[in-house]
Amino acid sequence: MTFVKVSDINTKEISSFIINSIQLQYPSIDMYVNIPFDQKAINDFNNRDINNENIKLIIDICEFLIIGDYMGFIEKYKND
Repeated sequence: MTFVKVSDINTKEISSFIINSIQLQYPSIDMYVNIPFDQKAINDFNNRDINNENIKLIIDICEFLIIGDYMGFIEKYKND
């Protein structure tokens, strides 16, 4: 589990139901959220560093954040 500021989660080019909901409810507060992933997985997600070793974790993060069309996101950024 890792505490991360909402603003530190890279949602550029994607839509996260969870992040959007938090930002709508608390627009003037940069809240911390407890994410059940380690900092390396979060960094890989934020940096769009998706590879065979971390793809399962990245998919889990996408599902946790309720990201629309996360398979398109994975296909776009996956390094072979």
